[in-house]
Amino acid sequence: MSVQNKYKILEVLYPDLLRDIGALIQKGKLSKRFNNINLTDEEVIRLNKAKELCELKIVEYWDEEIMKLSKFCALLILILPNYFLLI
Repeated sequence: MSVQNKYKILEVLYPDLLRDIGALIQKGKLSKRFNNINLTDEEVIRLNKAKELCELKIVEYWDEEIMKLSKFCALLILILPNYFLLI
């Protein structure tokens, strides 16, 4: 999945913060290739906010997954000793 597609998901969730972020990402890529294209300070700030939001959502996702795994492991710890008693 491309970077633009990943940000599109967040753009739908946070339209006020990430409006047209895909175009801004493309402009940032072009600015690294061509000297006559530059990002304004405001555009750099918007890109950094989008990056931080994406990182935050990744951390939240992994925290949720770790919580699910922890609950599963706790359940196994409770069930397995009783299972061996039945054998």
